[in-house]
Amino acid sequence: MRTRDEGLRFVSLIHRLRTLGLALGMLPVAAVLYRQQAPAWEWLLLAGNGLAWPHLAWQFALRGTRPASREQFNLLADVAMLRGWIAAMHFALLPSVLLAAMMCMDRVSAGGWRLLGKALPVGVAACALAAWATGAAYEPASDMLGTVACLPMLAVYPIWLSTVTFRQGQQIRRQNRLLEQGVAKADFNSYGSR
Repeated sequence: MRTRDEGLRFVSLIHRLRTLGLALGMLPVAAVLYRQQAPAWEWLLLAGNGLAWPHLAWQFALRGTRPASREQFNLLADVAMLRGWIAAMHFALLPSVLLAAMMCMDRVSAGGWRLLGKALPVGVAACALAAWATGAAYEPASDMLGTVACLPMLAVYPIWLSTVTFRQGQQIRRQNRLLEQGVAKADFNSYGSR
């Protein structure tokens, strides 16, 4: 179980990743909405999801006594929203696959296969509900604008997530070395006092 300080560090890390990921993810969704000549309410919803939600989720998690548990809820809410956008894009193939793959990669990074296992049924249900609400249209073709709009997410987000994961791995290795040195020192001290 995480301490509150550990939970706050986790929440802050996820906030940075969510802010970047949703900002980049808005681009392919916007390209498809532009092609579909989407109504103004969809554009407002996209702006709220991409620009406001990361900060609302962060505040929600920070205000809890167990921030990491609240962040788990936020991570599942992210999945539901993303799958809703996949349905709203009428399952445009390249943007949909890109966003779904990035979300799966992000969930595994944040909580392992267990979190991904929780996220998949939530995502399927949200996608089905959004497809029903938007008339279950299916237009898998992607145009050049949609393809180009996918490139920032494809190029930037995996590198950023890999950098964060690498830094965490380095920190864990440093902590393990310090722990091993402390154990070795304690063993030496206890041996010397005999």
